[in-house]
Amino acid sequence: MNKTICIIPARKGSKRIRNKNIKNFFGKPMIQHSIENLKKFNIFEKIIVSTNCEKIKNIAQKLNVEVLSRSEKLSNDTTDTRTVIVDAINRLEKQNLNFDKVLCVYPTSIFFKIRHLKSAFKKLKKKNSYVFSAKEYEHPIFRSFYKSNNNEIKLNFKTNLSVRTQKLIKTYHDAAQFYLGWKKSWLSQKKIFNKKSDFVLFSSLDAWDIDEYEDLKVAKVIWKIIKNKK
Repeated sequence: MNKTICIIPARKGSKRIRNKNIKNFFGKPMIQHSIENLKKFNIFEKIIVSTNCEKIKNIAQKLNVEVLSRSEKLSNDTTDTRTVIVDAINRLEKQNLNFDKVLCVYPTSIFFKIRHLKSAFKKLKKKNSYVFSAKEYEHPIFRSFYKSNNNEIKLNFKTNLSVRTQKLIKTYHDAAQFYLGWKKSWLSQKKIFNKKSDFVLFSSLDAWDIDEYEDLKVAKVIWKIIKNKK
């Protein structure tokens, strides 16, 4: 079968950036950039938006994308992404839609390219659960520190202080662009970050997680850089 569906979880509201998913970004709502980018790939059986927002629903429908109306119970601040994806999968199965791979993409994931998805599909073997996007930490986390409750500086990794930076292992973090997994992996409630998962490495210009207004400013700079290169 090897058919893939793409699900975009896009609830209304955002505490840090007001209405982030539909915020105007160079003339279009953010989610429209994401949908138009995904439609270029032409590899999905369907692209579906899961939302509780009428404005997002209208945007998706104008772009000929299917919409699943999400309940308010699954639209609060504590509902995790996997729960939303599982809800969408269960509802799509009731429609007798055949698929075995599910790609989850956030509405603000507007930079990644077809080569990233091709790499993800290539890495998703039967032995794997998921393949997700990742970026390398710009500076070794073994040099990181924090401030305690009494305002003292504390090292996170005391044993690595004397180790040369070049000797420290490379570390990575979730780039929050996409999560590709087998349908059975999503439904079995397997954690995305597990020993059977793999990742696609992104450069700084290929992905930018937009959560704060500072992130939005950087995203606009990256967008201009990419457009100027073209």
